[in-house]
Amino acid sequence: MNLETEVLELEENGIALLDKQLATQSVVQMLKDEYGHAFEAYTADTDLPLTTTVNLNAHGGDLYWYVTVNNDYYGGYVAEINAVSGECNYVDQAK
Repeated sequence: MNLETEVLELEENGIALLDKQLATQSVVQMLKDEYGHAFEAYTADTDLPLTTTVNLNAHGGDLYWYVTVNNDYYGGYVAEINAVSGECNYVDQAK
């Protein structure tokens, strides 16, 4: 089953997916909470603008937003958020 079919099936059952923008905001807040000063220092360098990518994926019968935040120099951060419940299942630094 492809992702579009899964999304349509959820919508037909009255279940809405977490908005992509809200997922991104949630990840940024989690990164601030989890990594504190390290994340603030990472995002403070205006010469290295952050890029954020958000992709829908599925595994274990659930849909997830995979959100990466990086500046193409230091690596970055990656998080996995359940696209229905909004629960974060994974957050880590990417090297």
